[in-house]
Amino acid sequence: MKKIIQFYLLTLCVFVSGQTGQNCNLPLNLAPIEFIAGQGTTLGEINTGGQGITIQGNGWNALEIPQSIDPETILEFEFASSEEGEEHAIGLTNTINRPFVVNGMRYKLYGTQEIPENRANADFAYDGSGNFQRFSIPIGQLITGDFTYIVFINDNDAEPEIGNSSFRNIRFVDAQGNCDMSDMGQEDQNACNINFTGVTPELVTRQGTALGEINTAGQGITIQGNGWNALEIPQ
Repeated sequence: MKKIIQFYLLTLCVFVSGQTGQNCNLPLNLAPIEFIAGQGTTLGEINTGGQGITIQGNGWNALEIPQSIDPETILEFEFASSEEGEEHAIGLTNTINRPFVVNGMRYKLYGTQEIPENRANADFAYDGSGNFQRFSIPIGQLITGDFTYIVFINDNDAEPEIGNSSFRNIRFVDAQGNCDMSDMGQEDQNACNINFTGVTPELVTRQGTALGEINTAGQGITIQGNGWNALEIPQ
């Protein structure tokens, strides 16, 4: 009787030097960019390997990446702007179908416009250098609960629509710098799975003749019979 060996959903996540635990950066490339209703028409561009976004002009961009915020949650990210607009901010919301849904749930980092404190917290300020600046904000001290969208704001209603905002390496962690992967959807967790699509199994010399079959949407392999299979997937 031939034995059948199956492997699937092999996971390799990144550990970043100088950080605690796994790479917790939000995968922005897995969610479509949507507008906050009535708040500009500029869609941002995803960059930094799916872990960053840049908005040029007037646009409040929302990405559906649900988060659970408790009193100990810290929001970490890097921000840069080479041209100051009226408001550059980051926040959370549960709805995007009307203006002002991020009032009281956002942090203004930069901008020429004075925003009332009940609409935006301004305790964390960008230095205006044009370079990326690291932020670590105890967001759990401002808001708690479950939120559907993370919002990136580059606001400039006046003509011309100037200003730009770049955010990258956004992560929600606890006081020890650890993130809870259970908050990520299954699609996000699958970003760590090794993908065999387009890779051809090869035989290890003198270790059988059975070539495996790639399956599970490119995330699994089945070998029937005697075969040591190698796949060229640099890590």
